[in-house]
Amino acid sequence: MINKLEIIKAIAAHDEWKHELAKAIKDGWRGITPDQIERDNECGFGKWLYGLSLADKGSEHFNKVQSLHAAFHIYAARVLRLASCGETAAAEKSLGVGELYAKTSDKLVAEMRDWIKAIENKFALTRSDAPSLHFHPTSGFAYPRRVQPLAKP
Repeated sequence: MINKLEIIKAIAAHDEWKHELAKAIKDGWRGITPDQIERDNECGFGKWLYGLSLADKGSEHFNKVQSLHAAFHIYAARVLRLASCGETAAAEKSLGVGELYAKTSDKLVAEMRDWIKAIENKFALTRSDAPSLHFHPTSGFAYPRRVQPLAKP
């Protein structure tokens, strides 16, 4: 069964892959083609996603994440095609906020966070004073909610 840590690691892998693509476009990408990038089952995130159990694949979150991840790879391949044709400025612009690549990536990470929340709700702690996790808005990393000190007797 999938757990929060797996999803957090998958978000981090996705984020790292995005940074690698941006760096590669800036510095000149060699060795991988847009057709290879279009395949959403070859990156670390994709291997994790497609390797989940059948029970996890039956989740509504899995279907949304799979769809968004596939779309993300299509947009990433489009960006790389621009760069490989010498249109580096257009490729870099395509990575920006508001562009399909960035919008799809943001939706993917948001859906992953929703999946984490669903897991938290399913396995919620019964104690009302137990700290819960907050998620950093850009990295997706979890950290505990600040716990108030006990009152002095």
